[in-house]
Amino acid sequence: MVEPKELDAIEASLTDALEKLREIRQRLISEQVPVVVEKVQLRIVPEPPRLYELELPKPRSDGESIRLFPDWRDPLRELLTRFLRDGQTDSGEVDLLRELVQNERRLQKFPSEIQVLLLSFAVARIRHHQLKGLSDSIASSIVGMVGGYAKRTQIGFVYGAGRGDDAKFGSWEKDAQEKMNALSLRAGLAKPQPSVEKLLERIRESIQSTMPFSEIELHLLSALDQGVHSEDVRLVKLMAPFLGELGQRARYKVLRKAIRDADEALKVEDVQEATVSVPSDWLGFKLTKGKRVIMVGGEPREESRVRIEKAFLMAELDWEGTESKSMGSQKVRDRVLAGKVDLIIILRFNGHSVDQVILPACRSTHTPFVYIPNGYGIDAIRQQIERLIPSF
Repeated sequence: MVEPKELDAIEASLTDALEKLREIRQRLISEQVPVVVEKVQLRIVPEPPRLYELELPKPRSDGESIRLFPDWRDPLRELLTRFLRDGQTDSGEVDLLRELVQNERRLQKFPSEIQVLLLSFAVARIRHHQLKGLSDSIASSIVGMVGGYAKRTQIGFVYGAGRGDDAKFGSWEKDAQEKMNALSLRAGLAKPQPSVEKLLERIRESIQSTMPFSEIELHLLSALDQGVHSEDVRLVKLMAPFLGELGQRARYKVLRKAIRDADEALKVEDVQEATVSVPSDWLGFKLTKGKRVIMVGGEPREESRVRIEKAFLMAELDWEGTESKSMGSQKVRDRVLAGKVDLIIILRFNGHSVDQVILPACRSTHTPFVYIPNGYGIDAIRQQIERLIPSF
């Protein structure tokens, strides 16, 4: 078996021999000496196939990526900020995504793993817009460009570009957010994020400490910016009492809808309890029968109000909804201070002003109040009022 080094030596010897033959040939031609060349037979003995061991290059570390692509973080930060701006219209974002995919020269300035993240983000956002009404032809065109580029450049697998791909995190919007979070970290736009549970706990603590809504909102925005989804059930429950304070800002559009959807679910629950009645010998009637009651929170519905009023034999039941302005809470407070209210029922969907305005008035006048943590069905209200009975 001939070793590679031996082959190199043989090649060098043959080269020298050829040079000498050329010199002899030129001398013989110049001296006109007749040359007789006999046929020479060469027999090549094939060697058995051999295995060569190849040392594969090690995967590049982040530091090596930086050396190969020295200036990629600044362009990435600039690119990401275009997608993070508030007030972006759907059509405007689709145009940005198309431009991101089409600009192959810019993509190739980034390491392969960054290209994969960028294109995965683009695909997830396009899929999201497709579900919202973006035409299939436009969506397919952009996603097709992504698949073609990834295949042509061999940068790696871009999830979502395949026809059978489904969202990994429950929705394409959430998938896109996960990719954006990863890109933001790589670009240095964000520090490693605290867990969702920690972010929600900060909101919960700010609410329990009776901070003004402006302070609570800072924790809310921080949570949303760091990946807590607006439709997270835990966030919806925490922020439901502040539906009115959320206003009409586009930033809270999804959260407001999630709160209202949860309220609609309670409406279904309320309808299911339409036939529920209170036993005639119920001890809690001493707190409700013939009494003037105000219910605070949620979305007032006359049919439900009348049913509750009749079930508990109330003299009157007024319902102050969540989205009422602070003046509504002040009127309730004034009625309590004037001794014109016998019981306050506080629903889970109540405004922040309840804690700051109404409850201090209840405590100073010894007006009873109850919290209804889940729904506002007759059974839920009855159970909470029963907790007050020992005190009266």
